[in-house]
Amino acid sequence: MNVATIIAIVLGPILAVQVQKLIERLRDKKQTQRSVFIGLMTFRAQRLSPEFVKALNLIDLAFSGKRKTNRAVVAAWNKYRTELTKFPERPPCAPGTEYSQAENTQYEAKCDEWVQRIDDLVVDLLQKMGKVLGHDFDVDIIKRGAYIPRYYADRETQQEIIMRGFTDIILGRRGFPVTPYGLPDPAPKPVPKKESDTLL
Repeated sequence: MNVATIIAIVLGPILAVQVQKLIERLRDKKQTQRSVFIGLMTFRAQRLSPEFVKALNLIDLAFSGKRKTNRAVVAAWNKYRTELTKFPERPPCAPGTEYSQAENTQYEAKCDEWVQRIDDLVVDLLQKMGKVLGHDFDVDIIKRGAYIPRYYADRETQQEIIMRGFTDIILGRRGFPVTPYGLPDPAPKPVPKKESDTLL
């Protein structure tokens, strides 16, 4: 036997094991990427859900590496994460005052613009992620293709309204609204008698 044959006999099984491990790692990473993508697609209409948030926080791990498509996913996630911290803040009201109709309208417009930017960034993220996994979803499918029962949407909206309201109260931006309910009517005041009544 020549030296090359001996080396092949010795190193062959070792190389085979290493190649098998590499294939398994790649398969595991692809499976993790798929799980993250499925989580985000499934809960894209419920972005406050723990499942959606958990999937977001796995992106850096699942799409790490030097591949261009993976780096594009991480970059899209970074843009989305940065925009999430830019929710429009309202300037505090002076004590004893409330926001005017014009101020409320202006603030709602800013919130709508922020929500639109968030929607666009989510679409971009999911499209880039789908590209890595061999999926090609258009914007309309990602934005409007998700089904969510009205109950879930209403509950999420109500939770957001409640959190904003309590935040404004805690920070002194508004007072706690109190409406009297169920209190007994005050006793009627006695009608004063006229002088002519006492003479009869």
